[in-house]
Amino acid sequence: MTDFPSCIPSNCPHLPEGLMPEGYHSIPLCEEESFDQAIAAGQLPPPGTWSWEWFKFAIPDSKYQDYVTGTTSASVFLALIVVALSYPVFNMFWTKRSETFRGLSNDQQVVVIQHTIEAFYLTLAFPVLTWAMLSANFQVPFSADYLSIVSNIIGGYMVWIVHVYVMEIVGRYRTIRPLVLVHHLCAAGDALLPLYVMSAINIRCAAVLTYFIAWEAPVFIGLFMYRLYPLNKWTPRIIRFSMWTFGLSRPVQMAWILALVIVHWENSVAWHAITQVCFGVLFSSLQLYTLVIHNALLKKCLKMQRGSTGTSVVKELSQEVPDDASKSTSGGSAQLPPDEGDYVDC
Repeated sequence: MTDFPSCIPSNCPHLPEGLMPEGYHSIPLCEEESFDQAIAAGQLPPPGTWSWEWFKFAIPDSKYQDYVTGTTSASVFLALIVVALSYPVFNMFWTKRSETFRGLSNDQQVVVIQHTIEAFYLTLAFPVLTWAMLSANFQVPFSADYLSIVSNIIGGYMVWIVHVYVMEIVGRYRTIRPLVLVHHLCAAGDALLPLYVMSAINIRCAAVLTYFIAWEAPVFIGLFMYRLYPLNKWTPRIIRFSMWTFGLSRPVQMAWILALVIVHWENSVAWHAITQVCFGVLFSSLQLYTLVIHNALLKKCLKMQRGSTGTSVVKELSQEVPDDASKSTSGGSAQLPPDEGDYVDC
C-alpha cells in the first residue's frame, strides 16, 4: 500500500471520516488557530468586524487548498448539469411564449437562449455573490468554517461561469468571433488557473474578475428583450440602465484587482500578480469597448420604436444573420452588427 505523507493533516471536520485514505487529506482551510492567533496578536479586529485589515491579511497559499478538493469537485458536475439542462428548458419556454422567437433562425435562437440563461442565473447570483465577495474581502470571519462557506460560494460561481462560456463556444461554433473566442478562453483560463497554480493572489483576483460578470445581468436582459420585444417601452430603458451599470463597474473591477496586488505584493509570487493585472487590463478594455456597441444598439432600438410597425420589426430582426456580422458601425446611422451578443460578451 502506498505510504501517504504523514506531514499532511487528516483531521479536517468537513471531510467525512473514511472518505480519503488514512493520513491523506487536503490541508484544510478550517484551522481556527490562525485566526485566534492573529486576533490575539492584534493583527485583526474581533470576528465579524468589517475591516480593511482583513483585506490586507495575508492568508497562506496552503489554506486555499479547499478550493481544489472541496469547491471544484462538488461544483463542477452540478454546474455542468444545471447549464446543460437550462438550454432545453428555456428553449421550451420561449417557443411556447414568443412568436418572435419561433420566427428566428436556429443560430439566433441559440443566442437568445444563452442570453436568457446568463440573465436569469446572474440575477439570482448577484445578491448572494455580492455578500460573499464583500465578506471574504472585508469582514473578519466569525470562524474558519464561516470562511470556508463563503469561499465555496465564490468558487462554485467561478466553476459555473467556466461552464457557461464553454457551452457558449460549443453552441456558437459556426458564428463566434475570434475576439470573443479569445476572451472566453482567457476568462475560463483565469478562473481555472488556481487549480493548477495554487496561490492566494490568483484565487482572489480571479474571483474579482468573475464576480463582476454578475454585474452584466441587465446587459443580457436588454439583449434578449431587444431581440424578442423590440417595441416594448422597457427595452431601451433596460439597455440604457445596463450601459451605466456596465460602464461604472469596470473601473471598480480594475481598482479592486490593483488594490489586491499592491497590498499583497510582498506575499505573492511576482508573475502571479503581474498575470492577474494583465488579465484585468485585457478584460476591462474589451468590456469598456462594448459600450460603443451598446450605444449603437440603443439607437437602433429607439429608431425602430419611432418608425417601424411590429410586423416590419419582426421581419427585420429575423433577417439579421450572424454571417453579416462583418459590417461595422460608424456615426449616428450605424448599422449594428446583427449578432450583438458577440460584442457584449466581451
